[in-house]
Amino acid sequence: MSYKKNFLDKVIFQVNYDRVDLLTTSINDQIKLTIEKSLNGSIVAANNVNINFTNVEQPPEIQKSIKWTLNSKDYNGSIAHDMFQVTARKYVNHQLFHDIIKEIFEQIRTIYNPKFTRTALRYINKINFPSGDTFDFNNLINERLIQPTIEYKDEGVCRSMGNIYLSDANDIKTRIIYGFFNSDFPNIMARREFILDFDCSLVFNKSSDRIEDVLIKLRNKANIFFEKSILPGLRTEMNNN
Repeated sequence: MSYKKNFLDKVIFQVNYDRVDLLTTSINDQIKLTIEKSLNGSIVAANNVNINFTNVEQPPEIQKSIKWTLNSKDYNGSIAHDMFQVTARKYVNHQLFHDIIKEIFEQIRTIYNPKFTRTALRYINKINFPSGDTFDFNNLINERLIQPTIEYKDEGVCRSMGNIYLSDANDIKTRIIYGFFNSDFPNIMARREFILDFDCSLVFNKSSDRIEDVLIKLRNKANIFFEKSILPGLRTEMNNN
């Protein structure tokens, strides 16, 4: 379903792939320029150290590499030898976000030809209102997600979050994080805010898979769970000008 506005705090795309040795020390100029243009910022290199304890009787294996990051007004981005990630802090629509991802993804595939292993889309909704009772989400959020916390609302709730892990017949895995996050933690809750966080992922193991098709599958799955989590009052709120 389409709405006039949303409560999205962040939308995150991440693709993982097997180690690309070339990306441990340098980044292709064409990819660098595309990321900077698409995300409207400048890439900065940072040292990245991975420590692997493979054998308790042997010293840990230390792997050093470079991770390139970008922080702009609307986006964060990072690329390393085993992953690429984009975070939209100002999400306009899925067409714009997907086009950005597709252009960079296809360049990574063409230039480095890595073995992709996992693709994920994560939608973090921060549903907040400036007024009203802290725990009043009547006709806004599915009461089954709220009721366990309501039982303790007079006991000084500081944070109350839940997790659901799901896997469907098409191998889409979803982690749902929901609840009263409380931006002022560890203080007792005072703000009227509720988190709905949908992290959907899919094993990406076919070189012929179109990234735009994968993104639509993950987006549709997140939308299904979002609709199951909300009630008519929130739909009305999101359709108000």
